Amino acid sequence: MLSRVALHTFLITVGISVLAAFLTAAPYYAESYPMLSRLTQLVDTFTIPTIPQLASIAIRKMGNSNDATNGVSNGVSFPGTWHTGPDDSFHGKITNDGPFKPEADRYHLYVGLFCPFAHRANIVRKVKQLDKYAGIDVSIVKPYPKDEPGKPSWPGWRFNHKEEEYYEGATEDKLFGSRFMHEVYFKADSKYKGKYSVPVLWDKKLNTIVNNESAELLRDLQTAFNEILPEEIANLTLYPKNLQKHIDTIADWMGDYLNTGVYKAGFAPDQEVYEKNLPPVFAALNKLERIAKENGGPYILGEKMTEVDVRAYATIVRFDPVYVQRTYSSKYKIMEDRNIC
Repeated sequence: MLSRVALHTFLITVGISVLAAFLTAAPYYAESYPMLSRLTQLVDTFTIPTIPQLASIAIRKMGNSNDATNGVSNGVSFPGTWHTGPDDSFHGKITNDGPFKPEADRYHLYVGLFCPFAHRANIVRKVKQLDKYAGIDVSIVKPYPKDEPGKPSWPGWRFNHKEEEYYEGATEDKLFGSRFMHEVYFKADSKYKGKYSVPVLWDKKLNTIVNNESAELLRDLQTAFNEILPEEIANLTLYPKNLQKHIDTIADWMGDYLNTGVYKAGFAPDQEVYEKNLPPVFAALNKLERIAKENGGPYILGEKMTEVDVRAYATIVRFDPVYVQRTYSSKYKIMEDRNIC
């Protein structure tokens, strides 16, 4: 008895064979059947793949792409908050009571060394030694080229690939050998319409994206694998209870005015927007400077490193070599600020 996959494969092949035969024969009957003349003209404008090629394409699409709608992917049910559809990002969490279990050698992280938001997740990966104890390796995309002219976010970030020039600091897609990051997204949701951003945490077991929100990964990766980590590492946290209110308050305005503020100004479409968004960037830096000075260091909130330091560092370390050079040359440099440095 044929399995469902085998039956679908057979029907697809037969259907494509009939269609291909009809399209191939259409030109010969065009004179006798005028209705086919227009079809013949259309056929002539396309290169028709062979029957095996058509079948291969259809079967590959059927077998390798997920339709991650209604909380279902690869036959597994997911929480409604994970991914609501093609326009939504991914918000999965690694927990014992969900589909993403805290298991070693199960997950993979996609990052870009140029990206401050991916940097956050990678910092937590190293601080919690998830590379060593949870087996979380990374694939690194190139910083460019990203977009085609007139097509923002397409084709998007790309990996080192055997058919392209090697870029030092980037890697190949270690899981799939993909050329572009969007290929990874389409494996999780074949209808995905959002941005093909990094970071991305991938589940090798369920063959889908767990999460692609940097703030959520910054928070969740701190505790997700604690049960399989040595006690002294499991106890490390960047979100201590006694500082959580302060962290949340600072993260809110720092995210808006500094972390994303540099891009609001840097990618401003005109001078008016630029001048509107630039002052908050330096106001946020000045405020961080005052907080760090008041708390006596060595970190922004005092003696312990917290999420605030990770969020600030990922932007500040890029400030002088990237942001100042491109858009803020009339302002001061971070290296001139003793408190923040």
